[in-house]
Amino acid sequence: MLRVMLIDDEQGVIEGLKRLIDWNAADAEICGTFTDSKEAVKACAAASPELIITDIEMPGLSGLKLISELKKLVPGAVFAILSAYDYFSYAQEAINLSVFRYLLKPLSPEDLLKLINDAREAISDRETALSAAFGSKTAFVQSARAGQRADVNAASDFAAAPYEIPLTESEQLIKRAQELIEKNYADPEFKLSGIADTLFVNYSYLSHIFKAKTGKTLFSCLLDERMAHAAYLLRNSNLSVTDIGRKVGYPLSKNFHQAFKKYFNESPKSYKSKNR
Repeated sequence: MLRVMLIDDEQGVIEGLKRLIDWNAADAEICGTFTDSKEAVKACAAASPELIITDIEMPGLSGLKLISELKKLVPGAVFAILSAYDYFSYAQEAINLSVFRYLLKPLSPEDLLKLINDAREAISDRETALSAAFGSKTAFVQSARAGQRADVNAASDFAAAPYEIPLTESEQLIKRAQELIEKNYADPEFKLSGIADTLFVNYSYLSHIFKAKTGKTLFSCLLDERMAHAAYLLRNSNLSVTDIGRKVGYPLSKNFHQAFKKYFNESPKSYKSKNR
């Protein structure tokens, strides 16, 4: 069972989380609940939680500072922040601390179940990768000790090489966000906030990690996708400019014309005539 610790300065919130789902059915157990951050720090090592869900606003020791302290005690745990606030500074700090998930209160049962399942999968993937990496290095060293041919410098380099770890949670979110944009760019009703809803994450958190990791905003990524397809169709199809606009998410020709001209610094018609 996944061991979960709950930390919130409001006992009512903790009781609500305890009743929100069937923990046994979710193959998870609550290994500790705390309304005092300092008490949580004292008990953390002995409780050995794998997933820690904490409020971001804690008296005495803020949720973010608390996470920093708990990481020293249980470095293998994953952390989820609960917040009533959708603030940039909170999301940015959570990114810096490599927080697994940033969620807004109140949580739905679906939110909590997905968090538990995703945390379990992330922990399993990490353990598998570390085990495989350790096994590979051990086998390499053993073969060298057995007298098999091995380049000493290569062995040294291999032993010093970092483990190959699977995509981090933030990288997985970015990958899924990009996939959703590629799949839905042509839908004029497609909303970027819907990506966060689909992925069960806070929109501000997703936006900030996306920009931090890719250097682009979600909007610019969607625009790139639409303009790339529009340019391809202008070069390789006999569709009208209006029809091409509709195929890339612009039902109104005027809006497509404006977006395309701003992006390529020339009109769709001019682009088409130059590239046919």
